[in-house]
Amino acid sequence: MRAAAIQQEAQGLALDGDEVACHRKMDEAHAFAASVDSSGDARSGYGDFCTPSYIEIQRANCWLNLSRPDRAVATFQTALAELPDVYQRDRGFAQARLALAYVGIRDYEQAAAEASVVLDVARGSGSGRTLQEAVTAINALAAESVPAVRDLLVAVRENAGF
Repeated sequence: MRAAAIQQEAQGLALDGDEVACHRKMDEAHAFAASVDSSGDARSGYGDFCTPSYIEIQRANCWLNLSRPDRAVATFQTALAELPDVYQRDRGFAQARLALAYVGIRDYEQAAAEASVVLDVARGSGSGRTLQEAVTAINALAAESVPAVRDLLVAVRENAGF
């Protein structure tokens, strides 16, 4: 639970624009999350979900809040590769945020590809939070006129009732 609380504090520091203090807190949270006392699969509750990969996803969110999508992309990619399979909803949500990071660095093709995957995850998991974040990413892409974005928008219109 301590890692979860510390990373929340780091999120607040990111929102305040304090990059150095934010990442110090994230480092502290990561150290607690890496404890051998945690199984990392959320079965025991009480913060067990707060794995090192979860903390790194939160660090990537901090990078987004600090207006550093370039740093967020790399951090999301690494953390998603290490996230245990049991966390499908967290994976979908993080991929939606990754799509936003790609928008931030103007890689619209990759953003559209990530958003498309996220829509499938949202449908499969029934996660409203993931769906909402996917819609945010899609809306951020809507003004871009690249083939992958046009294809994504067509697919969204065709499946509006999902």
